[in-house]
Amino acid sequence: MANDLFGLEAVQPADPGCTALYAHLRSARNQAALDAGKWAVVSLKWPLLVVEVRAGDDHHVGLRLDLTGYPAAAPTGAPWDVATSSPLPAEMFPTGVRTSQVFNPNWNISALYMPYDRVAREGHDGWRDQHPDLVWNSASTVVEYLALVSSILRDANVPARAA
Repeated sequence: MANDLFGLEAVQPADPGCTALYAHLRSARNQAALDAGKWAVVSLKWPLLVVEVRAGDDHHVGLRLDLTGYPAAAPTGAPWDVATSSPLPAEMFPTGVRTSQVFNPNWNISALYMPYDRVAREGHDGWRDQHPDLVWNSASTVVEYLALVSSILRDANVPARAA
């Protein structure tokens, strides 16, 4: 996993959302998570950010975050195969009690089913009252999104790749 945020500086377009993202990625909270191996930035091609998030003790799950409208709009995260740079096949989705609710290919293979996700929030107006701490607002950052995904994947089971 790559943790070099400084390499992203060269690809940062003059876009206010990308500027905000870069500031959030340079935050102390993000740096602590990077140092702890909770997640890693793989690539940024604005507005798409690819990351790997630790799942369990020794696995990682790729996500491709669409940051269109960031930071005013929440990201939406698609499970991503970092090795092939393509959507993660449904049979490779991580599983677990909480994990299977969020990484739910029967709902949508292109988004995470959680209040912080832009796509999932559509049609779930009740989430604002039911989970106010998990709903994107003007102070939210991609780091909080990743922290939530990290906590969900803490006890996940990740299918083994074919050799």
